[in-house]
Amino acid sequence: MIEQNVPRIELNTQSQRIQTTKEGISLNKRFLIALISILLIGSIIINTYFATQWILNADEPLQKKVINLQNQLSTLEEQITLLQNNFNQLKNPNIITSLGVSDVREEPYRLYIAGRVGNYGFNTAYNVSLNVTLFRNNLIVKKTIIDIGSIDGGSSVYLIENIRYTGSNLSNWTITPQYNQ
Repeated sequence: MIEQNVPRIELNTQSQRIQTTKEGISLNKRFLIALISILLIGSIIINTYFATQWILNADEPLQKKVINLQNQLSTLEEQITLLQNNFNQLKNPNIITSLGVSDVREEPYRLYIAGRVGNYGFNTAYNVSLNVTLFRNNLIVKKTIIDIGSIDGGSSVYLIENIRYTGSNLSNWTITPQYNQ
């Protein structure tokens, strides 16, 4: 028979042999449990790391989309503000005149005014009037107010007025509309 260089343990009794075998199994179980625990913890750590990296990389396009949508929202809010301002301006009365004016040099001397005064806003213009100033050589000859009354939004009134004055020809005049909202 060939002898091998394997250490032999000889036991005196059957109970000692069983006890040695149980201790060997117990040591092997502890080692395997420790090894499996280490592998599981390592696997969890590695999986957590890669999952975090994937989530961060997956969120990058979403973050860009969120920033883009926030910029679009900001632009839309600015446009809404501009549109609201434009709408408010359109609602306000907007008095526009379309008048023919001439200096009539026959007795009685007068400034003849004829034409339309319109409200091109949405709301009614109240107490509409025309402030008329007559000039001769840069000096005020006469100041007067032509009362028109209220003009509803989107409508106009036709007027004919003669503003009398004395003296020589006029050099200039101004007609300025005014109203209350």
